[in-house]
Amino acid sequence: MAGERSSSKVGSANSGSAWIWLTGVGVAVTIGYYILPVLNVSRVVQSLTFIAVSTAAAIAVLVGVYINKPASRFPWLVLAAAQGMYSIGDTVYFVLHTVLGREDYPDLADLFYLMQYPLICWALMIFVRRRTPGRDRVALIDAAVLAIPAGMIAWVFVISSRNSSGESLAARLVSAGYPTMDLLVLAVALRLVLGVGTRTGAYRLLITSLTLQLTADALYVLTKDTYQDGSLIDSVWIGAYVLLGATALHPSMRSLDRTSARTVVTPTRGRLMVLAAASLLPLVVMVVKHSDTHVIAAAVAGGVTFLLIMARMSEQAAEQRVLAIHDGLTGLYTSDFLDEAMETECERALFARSELTILLVGVDNVKLINAMYGNIGGDLVLREVATRLRMSSRPGDLVARLDGDKFLILMVGLSPRHAAQVAEQMREAVSATHVDVDDEARIRVTVSVGMASMPTDGTSPRDLLHAADQGLYAAKRSGRNRTYTRNGPVAEAPLAVPIPDQRHSWHSVAPHRS
Repeated sequence: MAGERSSSKVGSANSGSAWIWLTGVGVAVTIGYYILPVLNVSRVVQSLTFIAVSTAAAIAVLVGVYINKPASRFPWLVLAAAQGMYSIGDTVYFVLHTVLGREDYPDLADLFYLMQYPLICWALMIFVRRRTPGRDRVALIDAAVLAIPAGMIAWVFVISSRNSSGESLAARLVSAGYPTMDLLVLAVALRLVLGVGTRTGAYRLLITSLTLQLTADALYVLTKDTYQDGSLIDSVWIGAYVLLGATALHPSMRSLDRTSARTVVTPTRGRLMVLAAASLLPLVVMVVKHSDTHVIAAAVAGGVTFLLIMARMSEQAAEQRVLAIHDGLTGLYTSDFLDEAMETECERALFARSELTILLVGVDNVKLINAMYGNIGGDLVLREVATRLRMSSRPGDLVARLDGDKFLILMVGLSPRHAAQVAEQMREAVSATHVDVDDEARIRVTVSVGMASMPTDGTSPRDLLHAADQGLYAAKRSGRNRTYTRNGPVAEAPLAVPIPDQRHSWHSVAPHRS
């Protein structure tokens, strides 16, 4: 058994470092690739070296699948097939152009080169689907926002120019096919980058490999008429293939397609800025292609307007994130946030057998306050009550606003006796001083409190809320300004009714202003 464990550890160490060895060998081969012509070695050897790297990358993916044993091998096998198609294309190109000396375009090699791209898209879409627990439409839209301007640039500066050239129809179709396929890979890769999921080492290697390949393809398309075998563009392709093999050999490739716990990615300002910049690219292209003064003015106006709209959306998104947790009027936590917190705290208290108490606080005579001072006066009262409840609560207590004139305080680790004392302190803090409801009127505001404790009144949020609501109803029915449990009063207090209070006289009437 000890021998088996030892061999297992050695195997794990070897598999964990295989991707490093491959990367190191790739760097050495890349350097050697450009030293060969300096040493007057035949170009044939250089071409065969490139084919060997491409083939080794496909084999490395298969070896990585065998060593790391991912839960789903299929997308990795598709990636190996994609790289294999490129290797076959390189071999056919070498035979046709180097061995046979043919210069036809397009030829059979282009067929295998183009077949690589749909296979890459297929594998990436499988990764995306397995990593995403839901549909994540936001990431899909963001990927489209970035891909569409790239497609426009490719069409204006590459594809359309090829269509207007004197090449044959087949040559124009193939020439347009390469940037089109690159755009498809870019779109799917962006969906992978912008979606949810863990960013493991294998994930980063894969994204870097795709970035290098798309960069090399773009450089090749732009320099197609002057490209020669052995140029610096080949080093970018070699790097892409080496990193693809390293991706499969990296131990974290097993978790690359693991389903994420998060359903959507939280938008950030940086992400919005990138999307805004990408959206402005069509306007930039329009200015470059048509330098007319009116076109430039329209593009500038459209760009500025769009940026202002994006800024507004960014601010609104930030405010909505705040409002999802905090009430807009009082600044307290919302009922939605409270529901999750109560569920968590009840489970924790039940597991630890600790005590938990909730206070359901209702403002007394709210209808009378609204009738006398309007909704603005009522809002001022609610905001002031919320402030006094928060100030008189303990550090760590959760104070939230429920519907209308009700508040809830969640207190953890407090016995019912001490919770009753805190409830009384809060109730007295609310009525201690008068509340300004307009420029001249002040009123005394009181609250009634219903208290429920765990496990005495229940062990679930629903049970506790029901018990606290019964206590609040009993406190209101008994004269208000009291703290009750569903079993009876915690303390007695005088009947409380909001009384108008003027700045200079309790009983004077506010002067009528004409």
